[in-house]
Amino acid sequence: MVAEIHAGEVAKIVVREDALEITKKDKTEQTAKKETTGTLTEVLIGLGATPAELAPDKLEIAVEGPSTAVVATRYLLPILLPVLI
Repeated sequence: MVAEIHAGEVAKIVVREDALEITKKDKTEQTAKKETTGTLTEVLIGLGATPAELAPDKLEIAVEGPSTAVVATRYLLPILLPVLI
């Protein structure tokens, strides 16, 4: 992915938990798994991307949290399940 960023081919990266949704400038889409060692920007810079290549006018990076259903399931189900059983 960093080679594609160097080439200016990546338009947008959306981070959803540990998944990346990459949209290239030609409108093709790819998915990848995000490393958990740091933020996306830190990881990309560590892999050789420059801050100039990651600037908002060159590349859009969006971080989206989990959906309400995921949050409800993750946090409420352990509480409600013993009550329902």
